[in-house]
Amino acid sequence: MTTPLAVLLATVLGCSGNKTGGETIDDSAGAAAVVTSANGKAFLRFDLWDPAERARIFDDAQPTDAPITVEKLAAQLRGQMLANDTWYIEREPPLDLARRILAGEAISPTPEATPQEGRRIVGNDDRTHTPIAYNVAPSTYLGFSQIGCTANLIGTRSAVTAAHCVFNTFDPQTEGWYCDNGTVGANASTIGRNGGVCGSNRVYAQWRFGVEDTYGYTGWMGASGCARITIPASYISAVHGNTGIYDIARWDYAAVDLSNCTFPTQGHYGTVILTDQQILDADTKDYGYPQNAPCPANSTDCANNRYIGTTKPFGGAEIWGAPSSNMQKGTTNPLHTIEGDLDTTGGDSGSALYVTNGTTRNLIGTCTGFTSTTNVWHRWNTETSNFVDANSLFPSDP
Repeated sequence: MTTPLAVLLATVLGCSGNKTGGETIDDSAGAAAVVTSANGKAFLRFDLWDPAERARIFDDAQPTDAPITVEKLAAQLRGQMLANDTWYIEREPPLDLARRILAGEAISPTPEATPQEGRRIVGNDDRTHTPIAYNVAPSTYLGFSQIGCTANLIGTRSAVTAAHCVFNTFDPQTEGWYCDNGTVGANASTIGRNGGVCGSNRVYAQWRFGVEDTYGYTGWMGASGCARITIPASYISAVHGNTGIYDIARWDYAAVDLSNCTFPTQGHYGTVILTDQQILDADTKDYGYPQNAPCPANSTDCANNRYIGTTKPFGGAEIWGAPSSNMQKGTTNPLHTIEGDLDTTGGDSGSALYVTNGTTRNLIGTCTGFTSTTNVWHRWNTETSNFVDANSLFPSDP
């Protein structure tokens, strides 16, 4: 993406219990007053909160230099949910989630499952067009959004992406969930704190997985009516305007719950939390849907508008990527960021940074943006894995 956006939906669970599809409780106004997540957590519609209480929720989520407490972290991770084109706020702060994270209770690595059938170029452009078919692993793990982002399946019905791919934080008047007209910045069409509806457009909770126009494989497209997206409250409270990229990356993650969606088994990435040294030693890759992919030699695809950057709706969805062995923890917010020279660009936002162990591909981060010298990813860690666990079927849907 050319500009960062912000927060998504959240639902948080207790320490145990079965995960099922979320439920909806309607009110006379039409839109549901309350929705429950796959983990049974209740969310109240945004406009039904007392304005003073709503303001306090976002004030409590502001970052602080003081030692973090369970109560503070719970306030920062309080779920903001997008469901059925409507904004919901988690009724109670997720104290159990915060306790698990502060106790270091990381989610165990999860296995990859194959299908049943930056933003900036650092030095030379090392990206290549993926040579494999788009209806096999790992291409089917990638979701494409026309707004210019990539999402990643990490479970049969669970995905992750960047929070800035769905929520606008750049203008107080338009802060909110992006609508599917693709507008960003000051002219954005959003569902936000200051009102606003998407009208005939839907909210950006739509992703195509396995799409590749060149090869005629269109994959499955998830509509916002079935997907529920959750981001931490601190992405809304802490990320505004010209916030530094490392501060954006600190909170730039979103859990996508697809438990109410019906689509073919696509396979998915595994996940693993790496130490600083393991990141230094790793051979990494990042594949996504860039907006400025160069045309391959001797190809007629560019002339046929097969590449991102055209104005054709969902036209030209091509997967490009690159490897790198020069990655390290971020120089700022190192517990939550990774940086390095792996080439990414607009459209790769949200794409998976992954390592390969034998034939297994494990996600270790998601693309956020860049500085003048490096690209930056949000780091898959104890906090992120627990947040996604709390707000989707992950990791119980491998």
